[in-house]
Amino acid sequence: MPQNPEPRVRGRAFRLIALLLLAFGLTMPATPSFAQAAGQVRVKIVKAGLLVGGGAGSGVLTYRGKTYPFKISGLSFGITIGATVGRRLGIRYPGDQ
Repeated sequence: MPQNPEPRVRGRAFRLIALLLLAFGLTMPATPSFAQAAGQVRVKIVKAGLLVGGGAGSGVLTYRGKTYPFKISGLSFGITIGATVGRRLGIRYPGDQ
């Protein structure tokens, strides 16, 4: 009695697909490339003044896996008081706004 070759063909096809998926998965990087990695900026600013005021703050730029701390300072004219906390996500290039 002849055997049905269909299960053997299915098994080979399944093994071939599994092998191709494994090979494809091993060639893909585990983390996103630096070209695709997004950055972010976090800023905290405090300001106060009556006629002439000043403000100061600090922030951190996180880009391509590195952190870059920075400081902010400035002068203002007029009445000013307040605090600002901000965050910008999804920075792809240093020139992004």
